[in-house]
Amino acid sequence: MGSGRQGFPWIHPADEVAAVRFLIEREAWRAVQPRRTRTRRPTRSSARRWHADAAPLLVAGAPAAFPLRALAGEAAPMVLEGQLVAPKGLTDLGFRFRYPTAESALRELAGG
Repeated sequence: MGSGRQGFPWIHPADEVAAVRFLIEREAWRAVQPRRTRTRRPTRSSARRWHADAAPLLVAGAPAAFPLRALAGEAAPMVLEGQLVAPKGLTDLGFRFRYPTAESALRELAGG
């Protein structure tokens, strides 16, 4: 939805479990991957992986924004603008991600 340039917080399940285990003895922090990405990138990677055409997945621009704002109200900015967040607390404590990029995570989730 939107332009495909909005932030897209994500994390591989194995890294999420490892992060939770890592934090059990520490303070709570945000569990997202360290390399920020935009919606367009994992969408295209997924399409390549499953040999699909990414065009239908990337509905760009205002035509999708107006109905989404009408339907989602206050939640619409989260979808249309996204969030570019970082796991600063985790990385500052020394946590290391096994799948730091969207591409590596999708490749592993799809079976290599």
